[in-house]
Amino acid sequence: MPGSARFLVASVIVVGVALALLRIVYAPGEEALLASIEAARQAEERARAGSSVAAPPTPTAAVAITEAASSAAAAEATPGQPTATAASATPEPTVEVTDLAVGETATSDTNLQITLVDLYAVPSIPQYFGRDFMPTNGVYVIVVARFQNPTSALIQYSPERVHLIDDRGARFGYDDAGTNGLSTTPKPANEGRPLMFASSLHAGAAETVSIVFDLESAADELRVQIEDLIYKAPVREVEL
Repeated sequence: MPGSARFLVASVIVVGVALALLRIVYAPGEEALLASIEAARQAEERARAGSSVAAPPTPTAAVAITEAASSAAAAEATPGQPTATAASATPEPTVEVTDLAVGETATSDTNLQITLVDLYAVPSIPQYFGRDFMPTNGVYVIVVARFQNPTSALIQYSPERVHLIDDRGARFGYDDAGTNGLSTTPKPANEGRPLMFASSLHAGAAETVSIVFDLESAADELRVQIEDLIYKAPVREVEL
């Protein structure tokens, strides 16, 4: 019995020593275990720090489309020349203004029906008594026009709304003295009365008038502006 006890005690000691040796060989030490825990903690912190850094924003669809359009326009543009914009790519249509002719009737912005009857030049305007009316600048140019009121209201018109335009684009207003001289000439150049002042035309009425201009010289052709209408006519030279 005592021998059995000693054997049992010896067996327990041997098993304990063996278990201790196995733990030392195969189990990590305390320092190694602590190092593993620290490494795992640092790896977790690095992962958290990496996920908190904001990624660069992705361009929106509108920005992407704008950049693509700009790139395409720059690629198609000719070097040294500006890229055409939408406004310059489609020019506005040009409206051609046609001058009216002698004898042609048109309606003004005041609703008057206007006809240029004649356009001629004279060196002077004879008088019943006294000397002839002589132009100050060089020659008298006389405009004969017919006004008709097709409306049911009274319409006013004036010699101040009549101008001559030469080939240089210069505009000339009527000559008061020359127009007044037509009222006392023994040889009326036309059937119309001299238009010296603003007048009114009753509904349905019509009238032919003459207006005198004093120019340096008479061109072969002149433009006549009556109200907002423009006529182009040859200039006749006559003697009164």
